[in-house]
Amino acid sequence: MNKKTIALLASLVLALGVAWLDHSVSDRNQHAESEIVYNTSRIWSRGETGDAAENATHHFEKHGHEFGFQTEQEYVAAAVKFTTEPLPSGVLKNIQHDNDVAFYNPKTAEYAVKSKRGYIRTYFKLNPKIHGYATNTEYFNAHAKVGESVGVNDNIKK
Repeated sequence: MNKKTIALLASLVLALGVAWLDHSVSDRNQHAESEIVYNTSRIWSRGETGDAAENATHHFEKHGHEFGFQTEQEYVAAAVKFTTEPLPSGVLKNIQHDNDVAFYNPKTAEYAVKSKRGYIRTYFKLNPKIHGYATNTEYFNAHAKVGESVGVNDNIKK
């Protein structure tokens, strides 16, 4: 395992707790590497169906292609990494009106929301053509509680 993989595994174990992770080894691209298998019921929100695994699958099917992920495991792992302290470089967060926490990277347009209980609700790439705001930053700031946005507020009129 390389240093980056070891660091990722260590931070995930600390952030989510050993009970949340199962480990397995797979053979991919003609060499063995560690792959984390997540218990999505402890990571993802249950959504409209009431089933966390089903909700994670739905989100992967809807948004996985935006990132180029081939598997749901890659998508879930990226969502966990994106929303786990310490946050990746450039990732901003704010508390939303409903007390959920939003995460946003202005450089990559990545966006995720965790419930106030810490379950991932969604992970996708923002697109002004879809959300209707002039910019992705404006969308991010518009959903923050007043005074709760952290990071860029360049689109807020002063």
